Amino acid sequence: MALLSENTLWIFLSASKFNEFEEHHVNNIAKGIESLEIHNINPNNIAIFIDGDEQIIRDKLKMTLQKTYSLYSIAPSKELLKLMLNCFYENVVVFVTGHGDLNGIYDYTPNKLLNTLTKGNLNKNLIIYFGQCYSHAFHNTSFKNLNNIAMFGVNTKRSVVCKLPKERFAYTIFLYYLFEWIRNLKNNTLPDNRTVFSSVNYAKEQTQNQIKEIMNHNKQLEQKIITKLQKVKQDSKEYVKLTLDLEEIIKNTNIDNINTWFNAEGLSLAYRLKF
Repeated sequence: MALLSENTLWIFLSASKFNEFEEHHVNNIAKGIESLEIHNINPNNIAIFIDGDEQIIRDKLKMTLQKTYSLYSIAPSKELLKLMLNCFYENVVVFVTGHGDLNGIYDYTPNKLLNTLTKGNLNKNLIIYFGQCYSHAFHNTSFKNLNNIAMFGVNTKRSVVCKLPKERFAYTIFLYYLFEWIRNLKNNTLPDNRTVFSSVNYAKEQTQNQIKEIMNHNKQLEQKIITKLQKVKQDSKEYVKLTLDLEEIIKNTNIDNINTWFNAEGLSLAYRLKF
């Protein structure tokens, strides 16, 4: 059973008020699609649900996907139910980005989203990667039937977003490394390294390493600004600017100790199911 070669539907979901998506939400989707294109996934097996002007979204996708950006269907998040009612794939893999809060993601509560995604083929395997802020809102869901469902996310209140040195755009770091893992499978033929659980483990480890680098870099900047503040008059504009810069750096340095969560019911599936 291999997700990249079996009957699999790949869904990218970014729910929000109309046109309130952020640029990195679209970047996440483009990066994910790019990782699937390397494996020659049929565009008809990829669906994008994002709330915003379709032309604006396609223009942003074009910056990464270039020649293939027009091949993919784009629909508002509310139309997810319509797709799932007619979904008879054996596997469904969902990547969630967008604006999350303690209630879920936009108008999708945990139960509503799971109820929507489990329509259609009741025996399908459902894998969900949550990359939005407050993704842990989906961890303690009261949804009763979690059979054949594996869910993963990070435990931070806000998702960590940054532009990596080798990239042109900013991404949600957890999703970025998840997509890098999928992309790199093209050169990896070891079955033990292709499980769903391995994908999460890799993304977690790489995210942790990246956050350490961010924190070390920010601490160095913090010390430089403190040194400058000691040499500047307190009533000057430069002092005010440096103070604001320092506050921003301190805020971005206090990143939660990142780890991943998963639903216990889906762990067996995550070890068994391979890409």
